[in-house]
Amino acid sequence: MPKVLHLVTPLGLTPKETGFVKDLLITKSASDAIERNYNVKSRENAWSMAKEMLRKPKIKDALRRAFEKAGLTEDSFAEYIKDGIVKAKDEAKFTGSDY
Repeated sequence: MPKVLHLVTPLGLTPKETGFVKDLLITKSASDAIERNYNVKSRENAWSMAKEMLRKPKIKDALRRAFEKAGLTEDSFAEYIKDGIVKAKDEAKFTGSDY
């Protein structure tokens, strides 16, 4: 069986995780960012996977670093994530998913 190479960024992120972080910063929707970077079968699967991703310390660290690079404060970071969570809850209500 051939070995599969997984590229990892200096922050320890795979290319898909890096894409997730970039797309999350653009869209403020973790579900959208998952759908853009992973092959998921439903919006509910994307939402579930997004919750898991946002719990990963290396994802949180990458997001924090992106905000620092942009000159934003920790409060701005917290507000940004809060807005994204509210958006996810609204999406879940719209699709009938449990949050």
